[in-house]
Amino acid sequence: MLPIYLSIDGLYSYKTKQEIDFTRLTEAGLFGIFGKVGSGKSSILEAMTFALYGDTNRLNSKNRAYNMMNLNTDHLKIVFEFIGKENKKYSFEAGWKRNGKNFEKVSTIERKAYVYENGIKIPLESNDAEAVIGISYKNFNRTVIVPQGQFKEFLELKGTDRSIMMKELFNLDRYDLYQKAADLKSVNQSAVEQIQGSLQILTDYTEETFTALTQNLEHKEASLILKEKEFTVKEEEINKLHEMKKLQSDLIERRQELELMKQQKQAITDLKQRVILFEKTEKTFKNLLEAFEKESDNFQRQKEALKDTEEKLSKKKAQTEDVASEFEKINDEISKNEYYKILIADLENMLSYKKQLGELDTINNRLQKAAVFIENTKKNLDSKQKELTLKKEKTEYLKRQKADTGLLFAVEAWFQKNKTLNQHLEQSLKTIADKEVMQTELQQFFIEHQLKPETAKETLMQRNLELKEQIHQTQQHINQLNVQKQLVQYADELHNGIPCPLCGSEDHPHIMKSSDVTERLQEFDLQYEKLSKNLDQLIQLQNQLEIITGKTELLHHDLKNEKDTKEATLASLKKHQEAFIWDDFDAEDYTTFHTVKETSQKIEKEIENHEIELKSINSEVEKLQGELEKYTSAVKNIEKDASQKIGSIGQLKEAFKQLNTEDYLNLTKEDIVSKKEKITETVQTNEKRYTTLIALKEKVQTDMIRLEYQKTSQEKSVAEIENAVRTYSTSIQLLLHQNNFETIEEVLAILSLNLDTETCHKEIREFEDRFHLTEHTVAQLEEKTKNQQWDASYYDAVLLNYQQLKEGREILIGEIKSVKDQLEEHKKRSTEKKKLSEQLEQLDLRSKNLSVLMNLFKGSGFVNFISTQYLEELCCIANQRFERLTRGQLTLVINEDNDFEVVDHLNSDRQRSVKTLSGGQFFQASLCLALALAENTRSLNKNEKNFFFIDEGFGTQDNESVNLIFETLNNLRNENRIVGIISHVEELQERIPASVSVVKDSERGSLIKIN
Repeated sequence: MLPIYLSIDGLYSYKTKQEIDFTRLTEAGLFGIFGKVGSGKSSILEAMTFALYGDTNRLNSKNRAYNMMNLNTDHLKIVFEFIGKENKKYSFEAGWKRNGKNFEKVSTIERKAYVYENGIKIPLESNDAEAVIGISYKNFNRTVIVPQGQFKEFLELKGTDRSIMMKELFNLDRYDLYQKAADLKSVNQSAVEQIQGSLQILTDYTEETFTALTQNLEHKEASLILKEKEFTVKEEEINKLHEMKKLQSDLIERRQELELMKQQKQAITDLKQRVILFEKTEKTFKNLLEAFEKESDNFQRQKEALKDTEEKLSKKKAQTEDVASEFEKINDEISKNEYYKILIADLENMLSYKKQLGELDTINNRLQKAAVFIENTKKNLDSKQKELTLKKEKTEYLKRQKADTGLLFAVEAWFQKNKTLNQHLEQSLKTIADKEVMQTELQQFFIEHQLKPETAKETLMQRNLELKEQIHQTQQHINQLNVQKQLVQYADELHNGIPCPLCGSEDHPHIMKSSDVTERLQEFDLQYEKLSKNLDQLIQLQNQLEIITGKTELLHHDLKNEKDTKEATLASLKKHQEAFIWDDFDAEDYTTFHTVKETSQKIEKEIENHEIELKSINSEVEKLQGELEKYTSAVKNIEKDASQKIGSIGQLKEAFKQLNTEDYLNLTKEDIVSKKEKITETVQTNEKRYTTLIALKEKVQTDMIRLEYQKTSQEKSVAEIENAVRTYSTSIQLLLHQNNFETIEEVLAILSLNLDTETCHKEIREFEDRFHLTEHTVAQLEEKTKNQQWDASYYDAVLLNYQQLKEGREILIGEIKSVKDQLEEHKKRSTEKKKLSEQLEQLDLRSKNLSVLMNLFKGSGFVNFISTQYLEELCCIANQRFERLTRGQLTLVINEDNDFEVVDHLNSDRQRSVKTLSGGQFFQASLCLALALAENTRSLNKNEKNFFFIDEGFGTQDNESVNLIFETLNNLRNENRIVGIISHVEELQERIPASVSVVKDSERGSLIKIN
């Protein structure tokens, strides 16, 4: 993660919006955020973590939103932009507002997350930063942004908790492979069982079965050729008879059809005449009758509509008179509304007036309580400042009593190195003796097996070749005897008339005679087993020889190196003893020096305790100063509110027009509101009724005009339609006379037939066409059958013979197809059987391998092993810096429980708990581990640059340690790493290339300035 921009508005001491452009700071590689204690430095880190995760270490979730918001603001907003996963730009925002009616209530916290795509801000589905950064909130505070007081948390974690953290940071769960191996074995076993079941089904598919099916197919195909010839001859004869039978049948059928059509011809003639009469009548009368009927219906509808309009007009006239009467009554009530409205306004002012008086009393009570609190705070502040002065004086006195730490370190280093060199010399002598004993033990191997060391390898190789040759010859004998035994078995089973299973012959003139070879076969099997066992033992001996030879060579090399080491140690010891230059101490008297060192360490420990107490008291002083400033500022704001309330009360009192304020001061709010609501209701009722009557009057007048016009229009329409009906009636009577109809009912009867003339004409044409075609067909068939004689019994005999031949042929074809299908299935199943057998061998081997893997991955042993490897790698990286910071005195190691310990090189390289480190040393160790963690997790986010923030810790370091730490941090810039520092120690600011200052203003709160 690489920060780009941060804005804070309304968080803790930040009253107004403050912004940080991290671009300029991160370009420097090393930057700092400086300010006095309580100025708001750590709030910058808290703003980042809250925007990302919605959580903070300072406060629990209860009433968190209210406590985080500045008391003099009505809202809080944080915007944090950074480069995250895959070098994409992200923006995380958090904010909420204060309740306008209740000061101690705030709205729900809203958190949003965005990603920038081509410069466009796109919302993310989740506001959880873990998906973007790749680490949880707790581990973010351990590896990226370390809040004040939690810098050493990773170092102090227990082994189990640290392993859990390592699993999350480095995704070590991917090494928990037991279940995957178990699942694979289960799948593998299912496949084995499935293949075994499939092979069980395929046991009948053998070479003998395939040969028998092939011979059967050849026999049936030869029979089919003969059947096909006989069937073809009979098929030609039956086809000719079929054709003759069809002609005879068609002639009979067509004669019957012609006779039926002659009977239907008169009905078709009658239909033709009815269609002609219907078409003429429809053409003359249909349209005229429809128009007459339509106009008659319209005349009745118009008469009914005219009657309805006259009734509505009568009702509207009566309604007009009622509206006029109501209008006169409402005018008297409307004239009183103006007085009521003034009275309502005065009552509303009275409610505000009483509310302002109550709020003024509350403000005065708050001022009294604030004055008492400020006085108590000033007293506490004076007491703490005096305590701080006394503690500083005592600390300075102790510092003057402490011995020179640098001198003690140098002398201690000499004694420890002297001790170390002596121990190394003793160890070398012991190692040389042990290795010489091991050389003697290795020579016993060659003596026991009667081998010469220089030719042992060639001797055993020659024995190996001889045994393999003997095994090969024995195997050949066994194979020959097995073949002979099988041939004897076949010969015993041969009988005349029964096919041979090898050649198929039923005649066996010379059956093989041979003796039983079982006993010889058993002798060779025992010999083969014995030779194989001897070969295995020889191979084991060859493997032991390889190991012994390697150990001998390695032992010789190690012995030479150890002797060289002994000589070098002797030379170093002599040179070191000559380097003792301190007159105050004796090179042979370590006890006196140790007493001086322990006294100095006790004084140093006492100074550290005093400095911790000083820091605590100083924090209390700054906290009291902050509270005093906060409440002094709050009192000014309250006094300002009181002045505004008094002005508002005066303005409200002058605004009354009808009411006397004294008459209403003793009334409750509910009484005033009730009276106001009753008057308001009266005014609203009168105005609503008046408005309703105006609208009703206008609507009635409009309806009267519309109905008058509608009546006139309908009277005119009725007269016109009545004339049209008379005209249509006259025309119908004239046409009846012209077409020889007595009454209109005759016409209606014809039209009621409702004939489909097109269908009728089509039916007539089709009948006439069929009649002529059938006559012609009958004549043709009579001509074709004139000289033919039909014999039904002969036809039946030929047909029966033909069907028998056809059935026999089809049965034979079916049998051939069945045999071919069986052969094809046999080939397919045999191939499948071979393939399944090969797969079963592979699956058996895979099952054994998976069992080995399951034993390896059982439990969490493998994951814990990987976690330990990662921790050891972290230790190695951290020690590159930690050993330098401690001047070679200390290094970090991992014990059997995966807990951190330190190796004290000044005390015989003994290991001890990290809890025994001083405050400064603990900070150094924590810093080195945190840098190593950040370096190892860098690849998780795929960023080109990596970012790390340190909050406090430099106050516990001496000048030389600070120099070493800053040299380390500066070197990180060459590794493309960015480090931010937060501190109240102003002297550090001169040593950092880019920085931000945070100052706390009594009026405007915390302010940020980029230097």
